[in-house]
Amino acid sequence: MKIAIIVPMAEEREYYVDNFTLDQKVKRGPVEFDHFTYGQNEIFMGLSGIGKVQAAMALTSLLATEKIDLIFISGSAGSLSNTVNVGDLIVASEFAYHDVFATNAGDYVIGQLPSEPSRYEMMNP
Repeated sequence: MKIAIIVPMAEEREYYVDNFTLDQKVKRGPVEFDHFTYGQNEIFMGLSGIGKVQAAMALTSLLATEKIDLIFISGSAGSLSNTVNVGDLIVASEFAYHDVFATNAGDYVIGQLPSEPSRYEMMNP
């Protein structure tokens, strides 16, 4: 299985560098990926920089040349829930934009792009 891991910050990359043996570095577009082998799995870990655009660019660079089976995008976020603690792993069931305000363009809710759904549900593999 080929696995992509996209991390925004060098501090997040350190765990993988410290715990896996680097096979090689591979350049895909503007991003240099660390390539690890773990069991039967190939892992491509790329440092994207902070933000959804940077993560998308890094992942797209990799997907242009590799058939990836599983994608992890690491990062951090806030929560208003009292049940979420620092260090918890959160797995999303759906995604929505937080920085889109197109309500004046039609019958859209905050976070919805025109002609797109207000939320995107995760697909089960």
